[in-house]
Amino acid sequence: MRLTSFRFPYRFLHFALLAFCLCAGAPSHAQVHVEHAAYATREVAGFHDLISGPKAANLEIVSDLYLPAGVESPGVGPFPAMVILHGSGGEWGGRGKRHAALLTKNGIAALVVDTFKARNLTLDTGYIARLKRANLPDQIADAFAALAMLKQHPKIDADRIGVLGYSMGGVSALLAAHAVIADPLTQNGGGFSLHIGFYPPCFATTADTRTTGAEIVTLWGTEDKSTHRQACETYMETLEAGGSPVEIHWMEGAVHAWNSLSPGTFFPTAPHGSPCNYVVNANGTVRETVTAQAASTDRLFMNVMADCTAEGYSIAHNGDVDAAANRILLDAIRRYLP
Repeated sequence: MRLTSFRFPYRFLHFALLAFCLCAGAPSHAQVHVEHAAYATREVAGFHDLISGPKAANLEIVSDLYLPAGVESPGVGPFPAMVILHGSGGEWGGRGKRHAALLTKNGIAALVVDTFKARNLTLDTGYIARLKRANLPDQIADAFAALAMLKQHPKIDADRIGVLGYSMGGVSALLAAHAVIADPLTQNGGGFSLHIGFYPPCFATTADTRTTGAEIVTLWGTEDKSTHRQACETYMETLEAGGSPVEIHWMEGAVHAWNSLSPGTFFPTAPHGSPCNYVVNANGTVRETVTAQAASTDRLFMNVMADCTAEGYSIAHNGDVDAAANRILLDAIRRYLP
C-alpha cells in the first residue's frame, strides 16, 4: 500500500500541476464540448434492493458529459473517462463541473452525475430528507448506469473508465470496487478501472471484502473531523487484502471539502457517520455493528446513523491542497487509465 503525506504551502506543486496540464493532451485554451446524456438508471430503496432487487431500469437520468476539445473531428478519441459523484450536499456548489473542466483540458472525458436532481430532490427538500430518499445505493446505481452508457459511447474508451467521488460520493466510489456490489450490477464483469475518493468517511464496507481488482486512490485531510484516520487506513488495508492496489494520500492541514468554494465554516451540529460501521451482506442486507441494528433501506440507514453518528466538522477551501490533490488526480488517471 502506497501512503504519502503532503505538507503546505509547497509552491512548486502549482508549477508541477501546470506543467502536467500543458503536456497531458488537449490544449488548455480550447473550448470544452458538453453533451446532455440521457440514460436509464434505477431508483432503489436501499442496498438490498440494489443488489437483490429487480434490475430493470425505472428512472431516466440526464448528466452533463464533458468531452475534450476537437471531439467532433474524425479520428479524435476515444478518450478515458471519469464518472463524478457528488457529496451529501449535492452538486449545487459545482465541484463536479469544475473537475470535469479540468479533466477535459487534460484529454479526459468526465460525466457529472446528479443523483438528487434525477429524483427531483432540491435544497428545499432538506438535508436528512434527501438522504432518506436517495443515499449510497441510489448513487451507486447511477454510477453503474453511467458506466454502461459510457461503454457504448463512440468517443469513450470502454476499458478506461474510472469513478471519482467527494465525501458521500467517495464512499460510493469505494463501495463500487467491492465485488459483491459490482458483480450484480455489471454484465459479464467489467466494472470501473479506477476508483478515486476525495475525503470519504469510512463507515461502510461489505462482509465479503473481495474487490474487482481495480486500483483505488484516496485523499483525506489530516484535520478533517468527519473522518477517522485509523478507521480509514484499516479500511484501505482491507481493500488491498481484497485484491486492489491502494494509494493513500494525507493532505496536511486540510479539513473537509478543500475543493469547495467555502471560505471556512465550522458546522457544530453537522452530522457525519464516521463512528458508524455499516456492513453490507452478499444479498444486500445491512447491519450497523456499533448499534447492532439493521439498515437495509435508505430510511433505516439514516435512522440508525442518528444513533451512532458524531457532530461537528469544518468545510474550507484550501488552494494549495486543491492544487496538489488535482495533481494527484491527474497523475493517477495517467498511470491507471493509460
